Amino acid sequence: MSLIDNMDKELSARILCFQRFEAPTSPRQAWLDITVLEHPGGGFLIMQRSGPAGSINSTTTYFSWSLPDALTKYQTLVNKRLHKRSGRIYSTVPHQQSLQL
Repeated sequence: MSLIDNMDKELSARILCFQRFEAPTSPRQAWLDITVLEHPGGGFLIMQRSGPAGSINSTTTYFSWSLPDALTKYQTLVNKRLHKRSGRIYSTVPHQQSLQL
């Protein structure tokens, strides 16, 4: 199976959880998305994508066979962004605005 086929399957996966973050003080308008997807072949993908406004610079994907483990990883990644004390500070974006990728 090619990389393109894998990407097509990921894009057709059902979104279970989604949170978008933006860094209001970032000169390049940095953003970060964390998503839990139900993979059509079984299991769950936890995707973290980030970059400056208008592009994607980094994508990290984690896999879990169980939904509870996937949601735990999702919550860990979300909390890591919400409770930072230094570095780039992100704020959440309401879901109505955040789903307009």
